Amino acid sequence: MELEDVLFRVWVVFMIFIPLALYFSGKNVLKLFPEVTNDDIQFKERWCSGYSGMYTRRANGAKNILMVMVVKNEFWIKSHPIHALAIEKSGILTKIPIDDIKEITPYGKKEVSVVYSSGANTNSVTVSLKNRGKFMSILKGSSSQLIVNQLMEKND
Repeated sequence: MELEDVLFRVWVVFMIFIPLALYFSGKNVLKLFPEVTNDDIQFKERWCSGYSGMYTRRANGAKNILMVMVVKNEFWIKSHPIHALAIEKSGILTKIPIDDIKEITPYGKKEVSVVYSSGANTNSVTVSLKNRGKFMSILKGSSSQLIVNQLMEKND
């Protein structure tokens, strides 16, 4: 087998099979989120950044690949299928009933930290949104038990 043949086969694996495997495994991960109509969506913003409470932003987060949605009575953070597997492993991919959200805290100009309960555990996720005010007002109006904190300074 010649060097060109080996290089071509390696190229095919890296450029075709690996992205396809990521795409289809991501589609499988995203089955958590049902299809919704535009009437069900109260808030939707694409190309957001964020990180899970278990990580710091610099260590493990998502930059400009998230979609943040408020659908009926749930808060969703999801992504394109090719990124979904990595986003799930880092704890950012979430589908949270609004009643489970305990606290939202704005940081800086765009960031919002959302603290929620998941069974006996308390988790948090922080997202950076262009339209933070609309997001916070929708969440505030959807839950009577939600604690909305004042604007906090960033701790970087």
